[in-house]
Amino acid sequence: MNKRKIKKILSSRYYLLLLGILFIFFSFAVSLYAEDVEQEKPKIPFSYSAIANSEYDVAEEYVYLDLVELYQFGERETRSVTEEYYFAFDKDWRVYIICITQEDFLIMQSKFDEDPDNFSYRIEGYLFDLPDDVEELAKEMIPEVFGENSENIVENFDRYFLSTYLDTINSPYLASSEMIFIIVILLGLGCYFFISGVLRILKIGKLKQNKGFSEVVSELEKTSTIDFTNITVALTDSYLFNYGLNKFVNYQDINDIYYKNKRIYINVDNKIVNYGKCNDKQFENIKNCIMDRKT
Repeated sequence: MNKRKIKKILSSRYYLLLLGILFIFFSFAVSLYAEDVEQEKPKIPFSYSAIANSEYDVAEEYVYLDLVELYQFGERETRSVTEEYYFAFDKDWRVYIICITQEDFLIMQSKFDEDPDNFSYRIEGYLFDLPDDVEELAKEMIPEVFGENSENIVENFDRYFLSTYLDTINSPYLASSEMIFIIVILLGLGCYFFISGVLRILKIGKLKQNKGFSEVVSELEKTSTIDFTNITVALTDSYLFNYGLNKFVNYQDINDIYYKNKRIYINVDNKIVNYGKCNDKQFENIKNCIMDRKT
């Protein structure tokens, strides 16, 4: 076994501790960021009608719109919901593009049926830049909605419509549940790596304190060492060493060796010790080698 592999086998892997600390740090950093984002979220919406075509008519602004009529012109499937796009009119018959769910529309429909002559419904959401595919859908449906003036409206789309649309479904901010999920994942990874690092250091420390450790290491470097890499077992001149389980035994201390449930079991001082998994052929090779080197 080469020295590089021996060094890797006996390494305390302090990097696991470092990874754990980093992930835990990132989880707290994301937690603080989430708190700041929550505080910065706009709580009171602006009137979309009031800020239209102004410096505030920009993506991520939180707005409301009191609409009196709407016409659907398209929909788009996402993994979680079907987004429905509408031309919406306010009481002054200015037109906007909005994105709502079918459930939202059904609620509006029921409100309209209650009092058609005085219908007005307020929606709230965030502004987003109008995507090209939504703009194309809107242009295709303009003739059906606007009739005679449709050609002029299509040609001068940017004059009649804003560069943004009101989206009641999506948000530019991560939802609280999404933030919590990210924090839990980071914290979980941090704890996993940190605990793994601590356990690794303790196991290697305990291994190095065992009688015969120095002899095992010196024998591992010899060309006579047989390494069963896929089951992390090495047979030196004098020792069976499972470097996956971080334990070894001198051949002279072995009273018996047997195979059960695809595992190697060693009887040492009338104590049965599990020395890891292997298959039938590997066990026979290991047993024969131990018997040969023991004598």
